[in-house]
Amino acid sequence: MTSRKNLPKILVVFVCVIFGGAQLWGKDDASSYEDFVNAIGEMLYFVAWPTAEYGGVSYEGLSPAGDGVDIRIKLYGKSAFSGDSLWTEVVVKVRDGEISGINWGRNNAILAQPAGRARAFAAAVKPFL
Repeated sequence: MTSRKNLPKILVVFVCVIFGGAQLWGKDDASSYEDFVNAIGEMLYFVAWPTAEYGGVSYEGLSPAGDGVDIRIKLYGKSAFSGDSLWTEVVVKVRDGEISGINWGRNNAILAQPAGRARAFAAAVKPFL
């Protein structure tokens, strides 16, 4: 049986395979991999701000962290509210060769922080899990 602790990792892998993996099947060129990364970036940007328009993703670097690294990527697009640029960093924590966490990093949001709706939804359903 799967523990609740592993559920977020399983969901991330499932979503990546369903929404991004299909683009790679039978392909082995750079544009296919870029499409895959963009599909994941678009999904994460939607989680951050469901009404905003996704623009793209960029690699921001990595930092050593104890027994692993933190990989920083930047998701950017346009605010649905003002039409201005809206971006957030996503920090992927890799420890002992495995993804141990995905956190929201710096951002330029003024009104709604990344994933505010997702956190509210998770808090609402938590008592039922």
